[in-house]
Amino acid sequence: MIARFCAAVAAVLIVFAALPAWADVTGTVRGTVTVDGAPAANVSVTLAGEGTSTAAVTDARGHFTFAHVAFGRYAVRAQGPGKATAESAVDVSTDSVADITLALGANREIGRTSATTRGVGGNPLSVTTLSAGRARASTG
Repeated sequence: MIARFCAAVAAVLIVFAALPAWADVTGTVRGTVTVDGAPAANVSVTLAGEGTSTAAVTDARGHFTFAHVAFGRYAVRAQGPGKATAESAVDVSTDSVADITLALGANREIGRTSATTRGVGGNPLSVTTLSAGRARASTG
């Protein structure tokens, strides 16, 4: 009888000791994408890092959510059509919720290049002249 009781107590202790191993070891990354201060809808957002990559699209209010993200360091990148890319680093820990804002802006011009051409000129590097007889001999 005592042996059964001790076995039952040991089993219960083993189960409760294992509970932290079953705990959720993920967090949530969520945020908002804006363009010139206004929420940006239908913007592609990518979460990459720790050997994985996943994507989402912002809703009408510019919000996105990545749920059940394994703990680690990630890069969150948003890119809208015709807009510069916005990126932010985020650290995810167990049961954490990371709130970020990514602000997209217009692509900036960092330089301008122009080129003109006036046609082809100069002297050829080599000239080969074939007579009609030699041309016939080389094809036959």
